[in-house]
Amino acid sequence: MGIDYCDFSDADLLLETAKGDDCAFAELITRYQNALFGFFIRSGAQSDLAEDLVQETFIKIYRYAEKYRETAKFTTFLFKVARNCWIDNIRKKRNQGDWVLLEEDAYFAPVEFNPTENMEKSELDGAVSTLINQLPQKQRDTLILSEELDLKYNEIAEILQIPVGTVKSRIFNAINTIREGLLDKGLL
Repeated sequence: MGIDYCDFSDADLLLETAKGDDCAFAELITRYQNALFGFFIRSGAQSDLAEDLVQETFIKIYRYAEKYRETAKFTTFLFKVARNCWIDNIRKKRNQGDWVLLEEDAYFAPVEFNPTENMEKSELDGAVSTLINQLPQKQRDTLILSEELDLKYNEIAEILQIPVGTVKSRIFNAINTIREGLLDKGLL
């Protein structure tokens, strides 16, 4: 009978990974692959690219496992690596003359069954998705880390390497931009 990794903390799983335990790393992948995929989709990647970036992020995490020190939450470390993978990808695309295309359905939430309400919710979700995709990259990254990944301001500040006050102002500005866009469309 194998070890049950469900009760292990993320940091302990990474420490076990550093010792060569691939099952511990598989548990980390299981815990975070969907969140990473969502992060990349909401950052503007198409599905295929998002999958590649998730894989690239986990490869880097695996390679850094021995160097990891629990000075911050694992999620802070994980999304810092993910953000760097995203930035590297953008730089590479720009250098090649390619541009990253946006995934159109990046922000749709699960829908409940009520046709009239679902139509209104779908229209609102679509508008929010479009408005989020139109935000400046720095605001979009900050908003995604806060609202979608539920990270605290200090964790976001560490991931983005900016002051907490900048995190707050970016989120405030992003929410105001989305609110104004929804008002202009008559959806609020």
